[in-house]
Amino acid sequence: MKLFVYSSAFIARAMEHDKNHEAAGDVFRELSRRRLPYHLLYTSNFVVDETVTFLLYQAGPRTALAVLEWIRASPNVRVLHVSEELEPIVDREFRRYASS
Repeated sequence: MKLFVYSSAFIARAMEHDKNHEAAGDVFRELSRRRLPYHLLYTSNFVVDETVTFLLYQAGPRTALAVLEWIRASPNVRVLHVSEELEPIVDREFRRYASS
């Protein structure tokens, strides 16, 4: 099973005052212990950028850099790179599913 992780999950894990901080921490711990059916987490380069930029301004450079390093070093996180060449393909798929 595959799981795509959005910035909100990374942000909640990093920011102690986030209302979902505890739940995000629990989920990431369970994932790392392989107690959930996901072995790899997927995200995109856009999500990483959005996450660390938000954290830089809301939590400071130390937190932003720590999250960036965690994402880059984690053997369980795969960063998918959205490129200009892929955008028309993604748009086509979006139109296909949006109209069904």
